[in-house]
Amino acid sequence: IQTIVLYSPDYPLMRIEITCDANKLSAERSPLDSLSAEKDGYSWIIDPACCLAPLSSVETTKTLNQNKAFPCLALIRDGVESTPHSFLLEAVLNVKVYGARDGQYYKLSYFKNGTDQLTGPQDGWQITEHTIESFETESDSFYALNYSDPAPDIPRDGLVHVIRLESS
Repeated sequence: IQTIVLYSPDYPLMRIEITCDANKLSAERSPLDSLSAEKDGYSWIIDPACCLAPLSSVETTKTLNQNKAFPCLALIRDGVESTPHSFLLEAVLNVKVYGARDGQYYKLSYFKNGTDQLTGPQDGWQITEHTIESFETESDSFYALNYSDPAPDIPRDGLVHVIRLESS
């Protein structure tokens, strides 16, 4: 599954995200062509339900979730409601957990942020899974992904990057 994000400098408040199953793409060099009436898909459009209101000039595609709790959520754990972490507020703009198990929470527990002082990739992540029923009172967790698992290096170029992590 791949997500392609299209931006245009001429329309900075618009973004188009296309998620597709790369295994279902037609053979290489055989394009989708629905430009004329005799072609399959000619009358098809993107469902208007998928078209969202334009972003404001303040909430550009790069800053839409910046300084908001989303995509994270503050809860109480071990009697503590912790203060926000600047990385979670400013850098993490969206998170999706595919195949999440019922009855579980998922937590961004650690990000190596370019260090080579620990095993694994320099930008390794640790994502833990916690039982919802006991999250508030118990410290149970399971490493859904550990910072020693493969992870891509993140370019520090000021652009928004989509990082895909696959747990072993």
